[in-house]
Amino acid sequence: MPRLPVDGKKVVEHRITLGTKEREMVQQFVSSNSFNKIATPTVDLLNDVTGMIAVVAIFSAVTGIVVELSGVNTIEELEKAVKQGYKNWRIQKNAEYVAYRAAQGDPIEPGLLDYDPNDNSFFDDLKFVWGSLKELWGAGGYPGGY
Repeated sequence: MPRLPVDGKKVVEHRITLGTKEREMVQQFVSSNSFNKIATPTVDLLNDVTGMIAVVAIFSAVTGIVVELSGVNTIEELEKAVKQGYKNWRIQKNAEYVAYRAAQGDPIEPGLLDYDPNDNSFFDDLKFVWGSLKELWGAGGYPGGY
């Protein structure tokens, strides 16, 4: 049905005009609400062992780092399996590097992929980021301050 023209008698038009600040606030609210709709189910999935196993399986398929997931029933077991898979990958890459250098006739020097079995800095960084995100979402805080 066509709209009637605004004449001030039969049809009255009402408008809400937002200033720049109000538009920015509405945009931030919409963005944080959209982020929350994605983040909440993601955090719920990652708090479950089965969800974490699925994420690790996808990570393993994408990166080529083999993680043995059979017999994993807890987050701690999953963490150990990921660490072991990462260590095995680093050892393999270091061996490939040494073999490559030997094939080139170059003297074998310490490579970027040399593996120190006591170096857990990569996992410590991941734990810090994951802990911070869980703390933020657990406290009900959302990006944008809403």
